[in-house]
Amino acid sequence: MKFSALQLILSRHKQEDIKALAKREGVSVITLIRNAIEEYLSSRTVHMRLGGKTVILRLKKANPDEPEVSWTADEQKYADEAMKIFLEEDR
Repeated sequence: MKFSALQLILSRHKQEDIKALAKREGVSVITLIRNAIEEYLSSRTVHMRLGGKTVILRLKKANPDEPEVSWTADEQKYADEAMKIFLEEDR
């Protein structure tokens, strides 16, 4: 049997359920899992402390039909600052 990352985190019964659901939906297992993770994360907000500041992140699934929203100068400055702090702490 080919090794799968699913074997590390799921029981054999759950793996078979996921494979069966993917087959019924007509998608690959990885596509099914990726969509489930994106849906889960899009409904959650993540709070992180970076350099003494709290950064709030929310994953938003890209929708090609939505017009792109541009950031205000303050939002862009905040995002640039948060990224700079993150990169400095990641070193």
